[in-house]
Amino acid sequence: MAAQDALGTDAGTTVAVVAARDVAPGAPVGDGDVTEVPLSDDHLPDQAILRAEDAIGKLPAGPLTRGEVLTEPRFAGMALAESLTGTADAHIVAVAPRDSGLTPMLRTGDVVDVLAPGPEAGSARPVANGARVVLADDDGVVLLALPPGAAATVASAGLDLPLTLVLSR
Repeated sequence: MAAQDALGTDAGTTVAVVAARDVAPGAPVGDGDVTEVPLSDDHLPDQAILRAEDAIGKLPAGPLTRGEVLTEPRFAGMALAESLTGTADAHIVAVAPRDSGLTPMLRTGDVVDVLAPGPEAGSARPVANGARVVLADDDGVVLLALPPGAAATVASAGLDLPLTLVLSR
């Protein structure tokens, strides 16, 4: 009880990190963007971030809204990749598509197929299907979550070939 009094929380509450103001997707979270508030344990989401310093510098995969309780899957990283793919060992690969016209339309969770030039002029071959968008930045780079083998295939193909993304679902 003395520890709870010292923290200023009551039994049944936990201090969690909340957005102090709106934060744009891909913008690093700064000191003034978050605050710690006591929340009822009944309202504390799974994977909630409990210390402000654990949120500082992270990149939100989507917009954060003032008052929102921050959780690990809201940020570009492995927790989000695992959540999007349902795969505990999901990997994230960066793709700079040849044509970045689709990039501004992409949102976290969108499903895309990755294509590379085919053997014949004007043809394409699939590199990966069903990749999940983690984050699309203003520079045209798209972070994709995939199972390990597919992520390695995409990364390898991107070393030598221009890749194209197709919004599939």
